[in-house]
Amino acid sequence: VRYLHPSLEPILEKTYGVVLFQEQVIDIAHAVAGFTPGEADRLRRTMSHARSQEEMAEIGRLFVRKAVERGVPKETAEAIFQCLAGYASYGFNEAHAAAFADTAYRTAYLVRHHPAAFFAGILSSQPMGYYPLHTVVTDVRARGVEVRPPDVRRSARECTVEDGGAAIRLGLALISGLSRRTQERIVEARSEQPYAGVLDFLARAAPSRDEAEALALSGALDGLAEGRRRALLWALPEAYRRLEERTALPIAQAARAVAGDAAGAGGAAQALAADPPDLLPNLPEFAPEERVVHEWQYLGIPLTAHPMAFWRDRLRRRGYLSSPEVARAAAGSRVKVAGLPVRPHRPPTRSGRIVVYVSLEDEWGLVDVVILEDLYQREGGVLFGERLPPVAVEGIVERRGRGVQVVARHVAALGRSRRAAARARP
Repeated sequence: VRYLHPSLEPILEKTYGVVLFQEQVIDIAHAVAGFTPGEADRLRRTMSHARSQEEMAEIGRLFVRKAVERGVPKETAEAIFQCLAGYASYGFNEAHAAAFADTAYRTAYLVRHHPAAFFAGILSSQPMGYYPLHTVVTDVRARGVEVRPPDVRRSARECTVEDGGAAIRLGLALISGLSRRTQERIVEARSEQPYAGVLDFLARAAPSRDEAEALALSGALDGLAEGRRRALLWALPEAYRRLEERTALPIAQAARAVAGDAAGAGGAAQALAADPPDLLPNLPEFAPEERVVHEWQYLGIPLTAHPMAFWRDRLRRRGYLSSPEVARAAAGSRVKVAGLPVRPHRPPTRSGRIVVYVSLEDEWGLVDVVILEDLYQREGGVLFGERLPPVAVEGIVERRGRGVQVVARHVAALGRSRRAAARARP
């Protein structure tokens, strides 16, 4: 490592002569140019916020003048300031960088050695982070950890680890529309005695009818209803009618009795016998696609199957590659790939032109896609909105080190041809 001036060595030694941290900018300004703390902080703020070129030039002249007054050759002072200017918009403060590095190391360790426990914590801490739930679950499965549906007989409020780390049991808190008190009541009631059936569960856990529907469609009642979600959904009104007849109390009073805050409930919360055989009607079960829609609605996670699995046969016939196949594709090859768009974003660029970055998620993982401005203006509308359809991309494979990305040439909602998409554009 060579230093432009001896005073830089103690400041830049640990970063091998490269200006990385905001603290180094302040130290250099003080050591080389004798900046006061206020002047040095102004330099830091100017650089870290990418202020105007005029302001940068003004503070640069001040830096060079004061450095020359301290005996630093003008050429050297100008070169040092150019190094500082190259830091602008990229710099971090050192404490922030250290916290990121520490968190990244701990995360990598946990993912490698304790993936089920780590991801159970992530899933229990939603909403958080950059990726949606379904992307986290796809990653969990890719690491060999099974993701099991919520189950009123087994689930806690939060996600838990089962079978020594081989599986994650989803928690009741992930079910949309299920109140915290009902979640707690489900766990409390079964701690005394297992649920004998659907009627027993409704009597002792006392969910509202909307909550019972959410439990049924999310799969949390599969263990009590033999996995017959459509039959259970159809039977819920009759189940509530029979329950109220049997207990002679409205379901709300049964709930208060279980919670222990209503005296004289008449034993409504006592365990009931197993369900009568005629409770669930003989109905065909939901199709796998329907189960996925319901799971997505109530959990944000497709557990029956990944949505792209229903497209896979057609995609293969049309030459689309899976994410593992794209990862093995040669640089420069033209590929077609499809998936659920994950977190499309448009960060600022030095040129000012729009570049959209998006990941496409399939059954096995993610493919990173880059969409340049001209293509985005023509076809990029499918990437932004509240309900994003699966997206098909044709593009060129680029490799950077071990990373792979596809630079898009065409983008369309899956199932729509480019010609149809073009006709739909205003």
